[in-house]
Amino acid sequence: MSASKGSSPSPDSAIPAARERGKALKRHGAVGRYIKHRDWQFVSENLVERAADVIQAIAEEAEKRGFTANTPAKGIWTRPYSSSLQRSHILIRTPAGLYSIRIQEVPGPGAAKKSPHAWTQPKSLPAWEAARAWEFIPTGKLELRVHGPEAKYDGDRYRDSLSRLVEARIPEVFDSFERYAVQIEERETRREQEAERRRSANELAKERAEEARYQEALRRALDQQLEDWERTKKAAAFLAEMAPAIAAIEDDAARSKALEWSEWIQGHIEETNPLGKALTDPPLHKTSHGGSDDAPRAPGARDVLDHRSMTKWRGITPDGEPRPNWSSFSK
Repeated sequence: MSASKGSSPSPDSAIPAARERGKALKRHGAVGRYIKHRDWQFVSENLVERAADVIQAIAEEAEKRGFTANTPAKGIWTRPYSSSLQRSHILIRTPAGLYSIRIQEVPGPGAAKKSPHAWTQPKSLPAWEAARAWEFIPTGKLELRVHGPEAKYDGDRYRDSLSRLVEARIPEVFDSFERYAVQIEERETRREQEAERRRSANELAKERAEEARYQEALRRALDQQLEDWERTKKAAAFLAEMAPAIAAIEDDAARSKALEWSEWIQGHIEETNPLGKALTDPPLHKTSHGGSDDAPRAPGARDVLDHRSMTKWRGITPDGEPRPNWSSFSK
């Protein structure tokens, strides 16, 4: 099939004319708006009726597929920098999203550049043609420009060809909507799976980090117990050496004080010995969120000996000398 310059191609006999269907069916609002607004028809005058029939066929196909066909907002073409979704002749709402469809005539080659001065152009030209920077050469061929989710950046294009008219390609347009819906759903599924994978990986990393902190806290507690153990052995040896030294003290008051100090040391050794209570209550304590306490300590840690519990041993001796710090012993 061939189309002569400036004339519309003859519809295929296998394709029922939308104009004939329009006799029995009420035309969609987008069709009436298209016919009424000459400035935004984007086709030669002899193609207006055919273009309107294509818009009607698109609306009917949308209804048959369970989609919704809407008429674009009035006056949208006059808004500067309006989007492709707004600058359309009919809108189709699908599970994949909202698609805009514009019908236009394919311009022919060899057009001359127009004067930039608008007042030199014929006033009889419709706005869509007057606004062009190049003269419009009609070809009689229609093209559908489809914008929406997953469509190409400059829109999906469906043109008349020697073998097929755009009327015959309308099902192809709607098939693309359904295909895009599947692609969007698959991408969303992959996105959710990736988000779940990241969440699981983050949770695992968090658990590993908490376990590492817990193990490090246990190692610190063990080091403290080993240190306490060495100190306890030294304190016990020191206590054993104290016994004969205390017995040799002749002054009763001084010997009494020495014995009192000896008894406190004995109690401290029993309290801080890691081989005692620490074995029955090891520092294996995790926090409620699965991590470890900041510093799990075994009973008998170095800081158990608190100066606040040794009031009588603090301050200055009767001789004016500072009392020693008994909270730790030299190794």
